[in-house]
Amino acid sequence: MSGILQPGQKQTVDVMFTPNSDKQFQQKLTFKCKDNLNKIFPLNVKGQGIHYQVDAIPDTLQLGPVLPYDASAVQMIELRNPMDQAIEVISQDFDNQYVEEEEILKRLEYFAAANPEPMYMPMRAPGGEFWSSLRE
Repeated sequence: MSGILQPGQKQTVDVMFTPNSDKQFQQKLTFKCKDNLNKIFPLNVKGQGIHYQVDAIPDTLQLGPVLPYDASAVQMIELRNPMDQAIEVISQDFDNQYVEEEEILKRLEYFAAANPEPMYMPMRAPGGEFWSSLRE
């Protein structure tokens, strides 16, 4: 929010972008010197929100009747990534690691209710490890 720069000193400022939709955003951040409030130092910031998607072909499966204790009915679908970057696909019903990580995040939400400051973590690469500091 503020700070003091000594002569010749520099400071790195983290700028975080959290889009709320799949579109381009543009914002101007302004900085001022306390002793010269008439002088504004603008910083133009641009970002693109991306909505990840995956295509399932076909988009509907119809399994015929199967007798109890008979051989399973099996059909195949194809998943396609139409994006320019890698995506990770999981099954919320069968991925035990996903279930475990969601439980950790739910517990964090409970503790975060007492602390209004948001917690920001670096983005995970597809297939990347869960944040070890949160797992602990």
